[in-house]
Parts: sequence; C-alpha cells; structure tokens
Amino acid sequence: MGQGDLPKFTVIIAQKNHHTKLFQADSPDNVPPGTVVDSGIVHPRQYDFYMCAHAGPIGTSRPTHYHVLLDEIGFSADNLQKHICGYGFPGGDGSEGHEG
Repeated sequence: MGQGDLPKFTVIIAQKNHHTKLFQADSPDNVPPGTVVDSGIVHPRQYDFYMCAHAGPIGTSRPTHYHVLLDEIGFSADNLQKHICGYGFPGGDGSEGHEG
C-alpha cells in the first residue's frame, strides 16, 4: 500500500453544550432550519461555524457549534455545511414516528 492509497480525513467536533442562541430580527420565531452562521460570532482564526439544522418549538432551538479540526479532503465551507446538514438529518425533521 503506497502513500497515494491512504484515505483523506475530515475531523469535525459537534458541540451542543454552549450558551449561544440565534434569533431572527423582528420575529419571535426560531431561525429557519438550515441556518448557518460562519462569521461575526465565530473564532477569527479557527474553522468553526454554528448550524441550526432542525426545527424546534419556539424559543428552544440551540444551534450546534461545529469545530473543523482537520480537512484533508478540502471541502468548501458551503459543501461541508450541506454535507453535515444532510448527513445528520437525511429525511424529515425527526418529529414523527415511522411505521414498519
């Protein structure tokens, strides 16, 4: 097995234990599912972002804080965020049971 055969990795930590909440201006509703914040409140020199990938009861949604520790694959920020959202929530919003 040569060097060219080694897989590439992307390492991401998902943090839910934080005190950050996202709000819409002039609305009591939660931010829409899929909302991403990757500027302003993130670390200036690290690759991190907040994503609220799911819907929740009004006033209770807390975004996940993602820390990208390693990206050998070379995802663009948009593609990585879409991948995480699609991987974590592949269908539906998880609020309904499934029969079968």
